[in-house]
Amino acid sequence: MRAEEVRAVLAGDLPPALLVRGRGAWDLAAAAAEPGWRVARSLDAAAAREVRVTAWLLPPGERRVFLLNLDGASAQVQNSLLKVLEEPPDTSRFVLTAAGPVLPTVASRCYQVALGTAREALPDDGPARAAVGSAIKAACSGQSALLAQTVRGWWKDAPPGGPPHPRLLARWAAEAASGRWVQFAPDFAPEVSARQAMQLLAELARYRGSRMASLVALDRVFCPG
Repeated sequence: MRAEEVRAVLAGDLPPALLVRGRGAWDLAAAAAEPGWRVARSLDAAAAREVRVTAWLLPPGERRVFLLNLDGASAQVQNSLLKVLEEPPDTSRFVLTAAGPVLPTVASRCYQVALGTAREALPDDGPARAAVGSAIKAACSGQSALLAQTVRGWWKDAPPGGPPHPRLLARWAAEAASGRWVQFAPDFAPEVSARQAMQLLAELARYRGSRMASLVALDRVFCPG
C-alpha cells in the first residue's frame, strides 16, 4: 500500500488488531494517531503488561486505540500480547507497527498492511523467489551440500552475466542481516536470524562467478556499527 492508503485505513473503522509493516511504519502511524490513542514507541515487558491490563478496564461504550511499536521488542514481549490479540475486548483496538521481522504467531492475529517500496523488475519473479527460498531452507537446515548443488545448478545455461538467483539471494541475505527491507518483505523467511543471513552471504561468495565482495566488506556495508 501507499502511505496515503495506509493513512486512510488508520483513519477508518479499525479492525481489532492491525499490523502496519515496512520501513517508516512507525513514523507514518504515529503521525496519523488521534489524540486519544495510547502510544508506546518502545515496548518492553512493563509497557506490554500495562497494555494487557488497561485494555480490559474500559467501561462498555468507550473505545481506546493502542499504538505499539514492535521494533526492538523481544520475542517474550511480543508473545505476552497474544492473549489480547487473540481475544481483544470490544473496547480496544490495537495498531502494531514493525519495520523488521515479527513473530508469526503475532502477525497471524492481525490484519496486515504493508508499505510499498521500490523494487527491481525481476525476470520470471515467482520461480526465482522459489529458488531463493529453497537455498535459504538448505542453508538454515545445515544442508551445505544441497546448498552447494542448488547454487551451482543456477549457473547452468545461465544468460550472459549470470542467473538472477545468486543476486536475489545476496540481496535477500543483505536485507535480512541489516533489516533494510527493499526488495523482499520482512516475512519472506522470518525464522532466519541476522547471523544466519551473514553466513549465507559468506557461503554464496565462495562460488565462482558470484562476483561478491568478501564477508568483511559485506559486513561493513550491511551491518555498520
